[in-house]
Amino acid sequence: GAAGDLDVLSADDPTLRGLRLPSPPHRVSPRPFDLDVPLALIRVGPVAGDTCAEEAFGNATAYAGRLVVVEAPSQRVTSVGRLARVLAAQGAAGVATSYTDAWHGAANGRMAVMWGVTDRAIAEEGGAPVPVVDISSPESRRLVAALAAGARARARVRPSPNPWDSLSHAPSAIFMQALVLAVVALALETSALRLVQFLASAPPARWSLPTLVIALHSASLVLRLAQWASSPYGAVSGRVVTEVALVILALAAFTSHVGTALFVSYFARAASRSGLASHDLALGARASAVVASTAALTAAFLVFVLATWGLDAGCATGVRPTEAHVIVAFTAFTVLFPAVLVAASAWALHAVSRQRDLSAAAVRPRVERHMRMSILCTFLGVAAGLLMLVSSSLEAVTAVYPLYPIAMAAMSLAQSDAFSPPSGAPLRGPLHRLASALASALACAASR
Repeated sequence: GAAGDLDVLSADDPTLRGLRLPSPPHRVSPRPFDLDVPLALIRVGPVAGDTCAEEAFGNATAYAGRLVVVEAPSQRVTSVGRLARVLAAQGAAGVATSYTDAWHGAANGRMAVMWGVTDRAIAEEGGAPVPVVDISSPESRRLVAALAAGARARARVRPSPNPWDSLSHAPSAIFMQALVLAVVALALETSALRLVQFLASAPPARWSLPTLVIALHSASLVLRLAQWASSPYGAVSGRVVTEVALVILALAAFTSHVGTALFVSYFARAASRSGLASHDLALGARASAVVASTAALTAAFLVFVLATWGLDAGCATGVRPTEAHVIVAFTAFTVLFPAVLVAASAWALHAVSRQRDLSAAAVRPRVERHMRMSILCTFLGVAAGLLMLVSSSLEAVTAVYPLYPIAMAAMSLAQSDAFSPPSGAPLRGPLHRLASALASALACAASR
């Protein structure tokens, strides 16, 4: 065999003979290792009562001296380190995970680079007591099906290289990370300078809704910048535990969603009542409902994230989500909420375009331009969220995952820049000047 992989050495099922599966180790696994052992199987369904995979073992005597193949949705295996400890206590020689969900089941090694706070703590204590590898792939289902049918097999298991380890330092990933950081930094620079101008102005502009909108988008951009500077691609990069990555994603989206709801409400009400030049702090009943609904929905998802994964994710939390729960929640946060905001923004743009107040004539074209840009960027964010749901391969994740923060940062930039400062010209920083110079150079090159 190769310098790695799970190689089936013998089996009474002829379909398994010669089967070779990649077997990259999980982060908590000891290494190196070289096992030559019989195989056993644990199958954990998505809703197997009130138990996690660690508790769904059946006949414990069947695992002694064997490599235990655990087939389960990834959300049911809350800690591979804890799973390895429990099985090792029953005599198991090792553990091989085979995930069944769409996100991870076809992407060998993806879950092996991700870990939660429990597994990180186990790694700091010396790691799992037995080797833990990931064999998830379409081919692994053939092995699982044969073992479930009663086949007996023996395999040699050695650590395989994991292609997902390259996600944080591959040239393509580094380029996409730099692109995300550049766009987010540009948006943050513009938003922060505009916030400074509003806070330095006299009331009522200082404590107006525009100030709050810009502050929310600035906070969202700070979170996105911190995430992509320290742990690009979030938990998939392996640099940060899953719980932290999810909370940062949820907080960044929460602040931008609420900021967008306020942005839409402000301009719709200004257009219908007092002119676009107003800096009114109050919200009408309809606008308040939009903001309250957005805040409640996004806060509900944030609570879901905290309750599900918490600071000690797993069986101890009493929350065991299925794949469907997580996909529905992720879809709501990255697709459904922004789609609703796109519709609300289109309605607000229609209201602004019908504004006939003479005091708004000078600012209406600029506001409409920024609102259209906001709608476009939010729509692109929705599209990116949909693509993230179906991206399982390393190449797809590398290309698709950066599109979401880029679209959301561009949306924040469009909304923050839509507000003219109460006094003086808008402040522009070095990143804005550099971006303008590059855009002019590209335009000149394209016109030749």
